[in-house]
Amino acid sequence: MSNATGELKLRHRIGVEDDIFSGNYNAYLGISFSKTRYFSTDVVRQYAEWSLNRFGYLLVIIADHLEIYNQIVFKSRSGEQAAVATRSAAEQYRKAYYRAIPEKYRGRCKIELASDLLLVCGCDQLAKQVHGLYQVHTGFRKAVNDTVFYALEG
Repeated sequence: MSNATGELKLRHRIGVEDDIFSGNYNAYLGISFSKTRYFSTDVVRQYAEWSLNRFGYLLVIIADHLEIYNQIVFKSRSGEQAAVATRSAAEQYRKAYYRAIPEKYRGRCKIELASDLLLVCGCDQLAKQVHGLYQVHTGFRKAVNDTVFYALEG
């Protein structure tokens, strides 16, 4: 099946109107740290080309904000060590993905770290509440851990 055929089938199945691909809308791509093996620079380049041929702008969000907890739990790092290691890896992803975007699209594509967006958007209060719940509510902590373990297994 060609990409065009697949796209038409997808449009039909989800009921996307032609107007959504007019360039008047924007797109985003979220990349989970635990799933970066599926997002090589070549794959990100393909997503960017596809998106920017159909949408006005593309925002790529590297979801680094939860990786700190994975570092603490699975690598027994302190909070500070986990933050430094995660930030370093996230910046490497950001630079590699940016280089993968064809130059002609770079003005219409931003690659951001979720941890930075959380601070800019004022979402840090919500993150603090979630962290607080994780610390004191065993049921919530178990649900988060189960979700993380499930994502890592699959």
